[in-house]
Amino acid sequence: MKHIILLSFVIFCVLSCKDEQAKVPFHKDLIGFKTTTLAESDEELFDELEQKADEGKIRTTYINDIIYVTYYEILNACGNYEGNIEKNDNRITLKLHLISEEVCTSVNARRVTFIIDNPDMENKIITK
Repeated sequence: MKHIILLSFVIFCVLSCKDEQAKVPFHKDLIGFKTTTLAESDEELFDELEQKADEGKIRTTYINDIIYVTYYEILNACGNYEGNIEKNDNRITLKLHLISEEVCTSVNARRVTFIIDNPDMENKIITK
């Protein structure tokens, strides 16, 4: 009887656990991240920003031991995003992940901003 109760408890615990994705921890040098909506797809400004997003230009500003990085991206209008970075030697790769389950068919133009700690105060190769 004792084994049946113990087995039932273990099965209950296993079945009650949710199957959640393991969250990737943020890089220790990522100080901040945000996206700012600049134009909806039906606005005139959207076409200009879409062209800039297609160019893929990344604007990088070094302020003392901080790297301020911005670029334009066309993203799902209903989506929520989080940013992260990967660092290898003198290269920083910007990562953008959709974290919301709700998406829609419309898009908008957003400015994506990363603020990165740069304690060695060296110029880095920034890619996305």
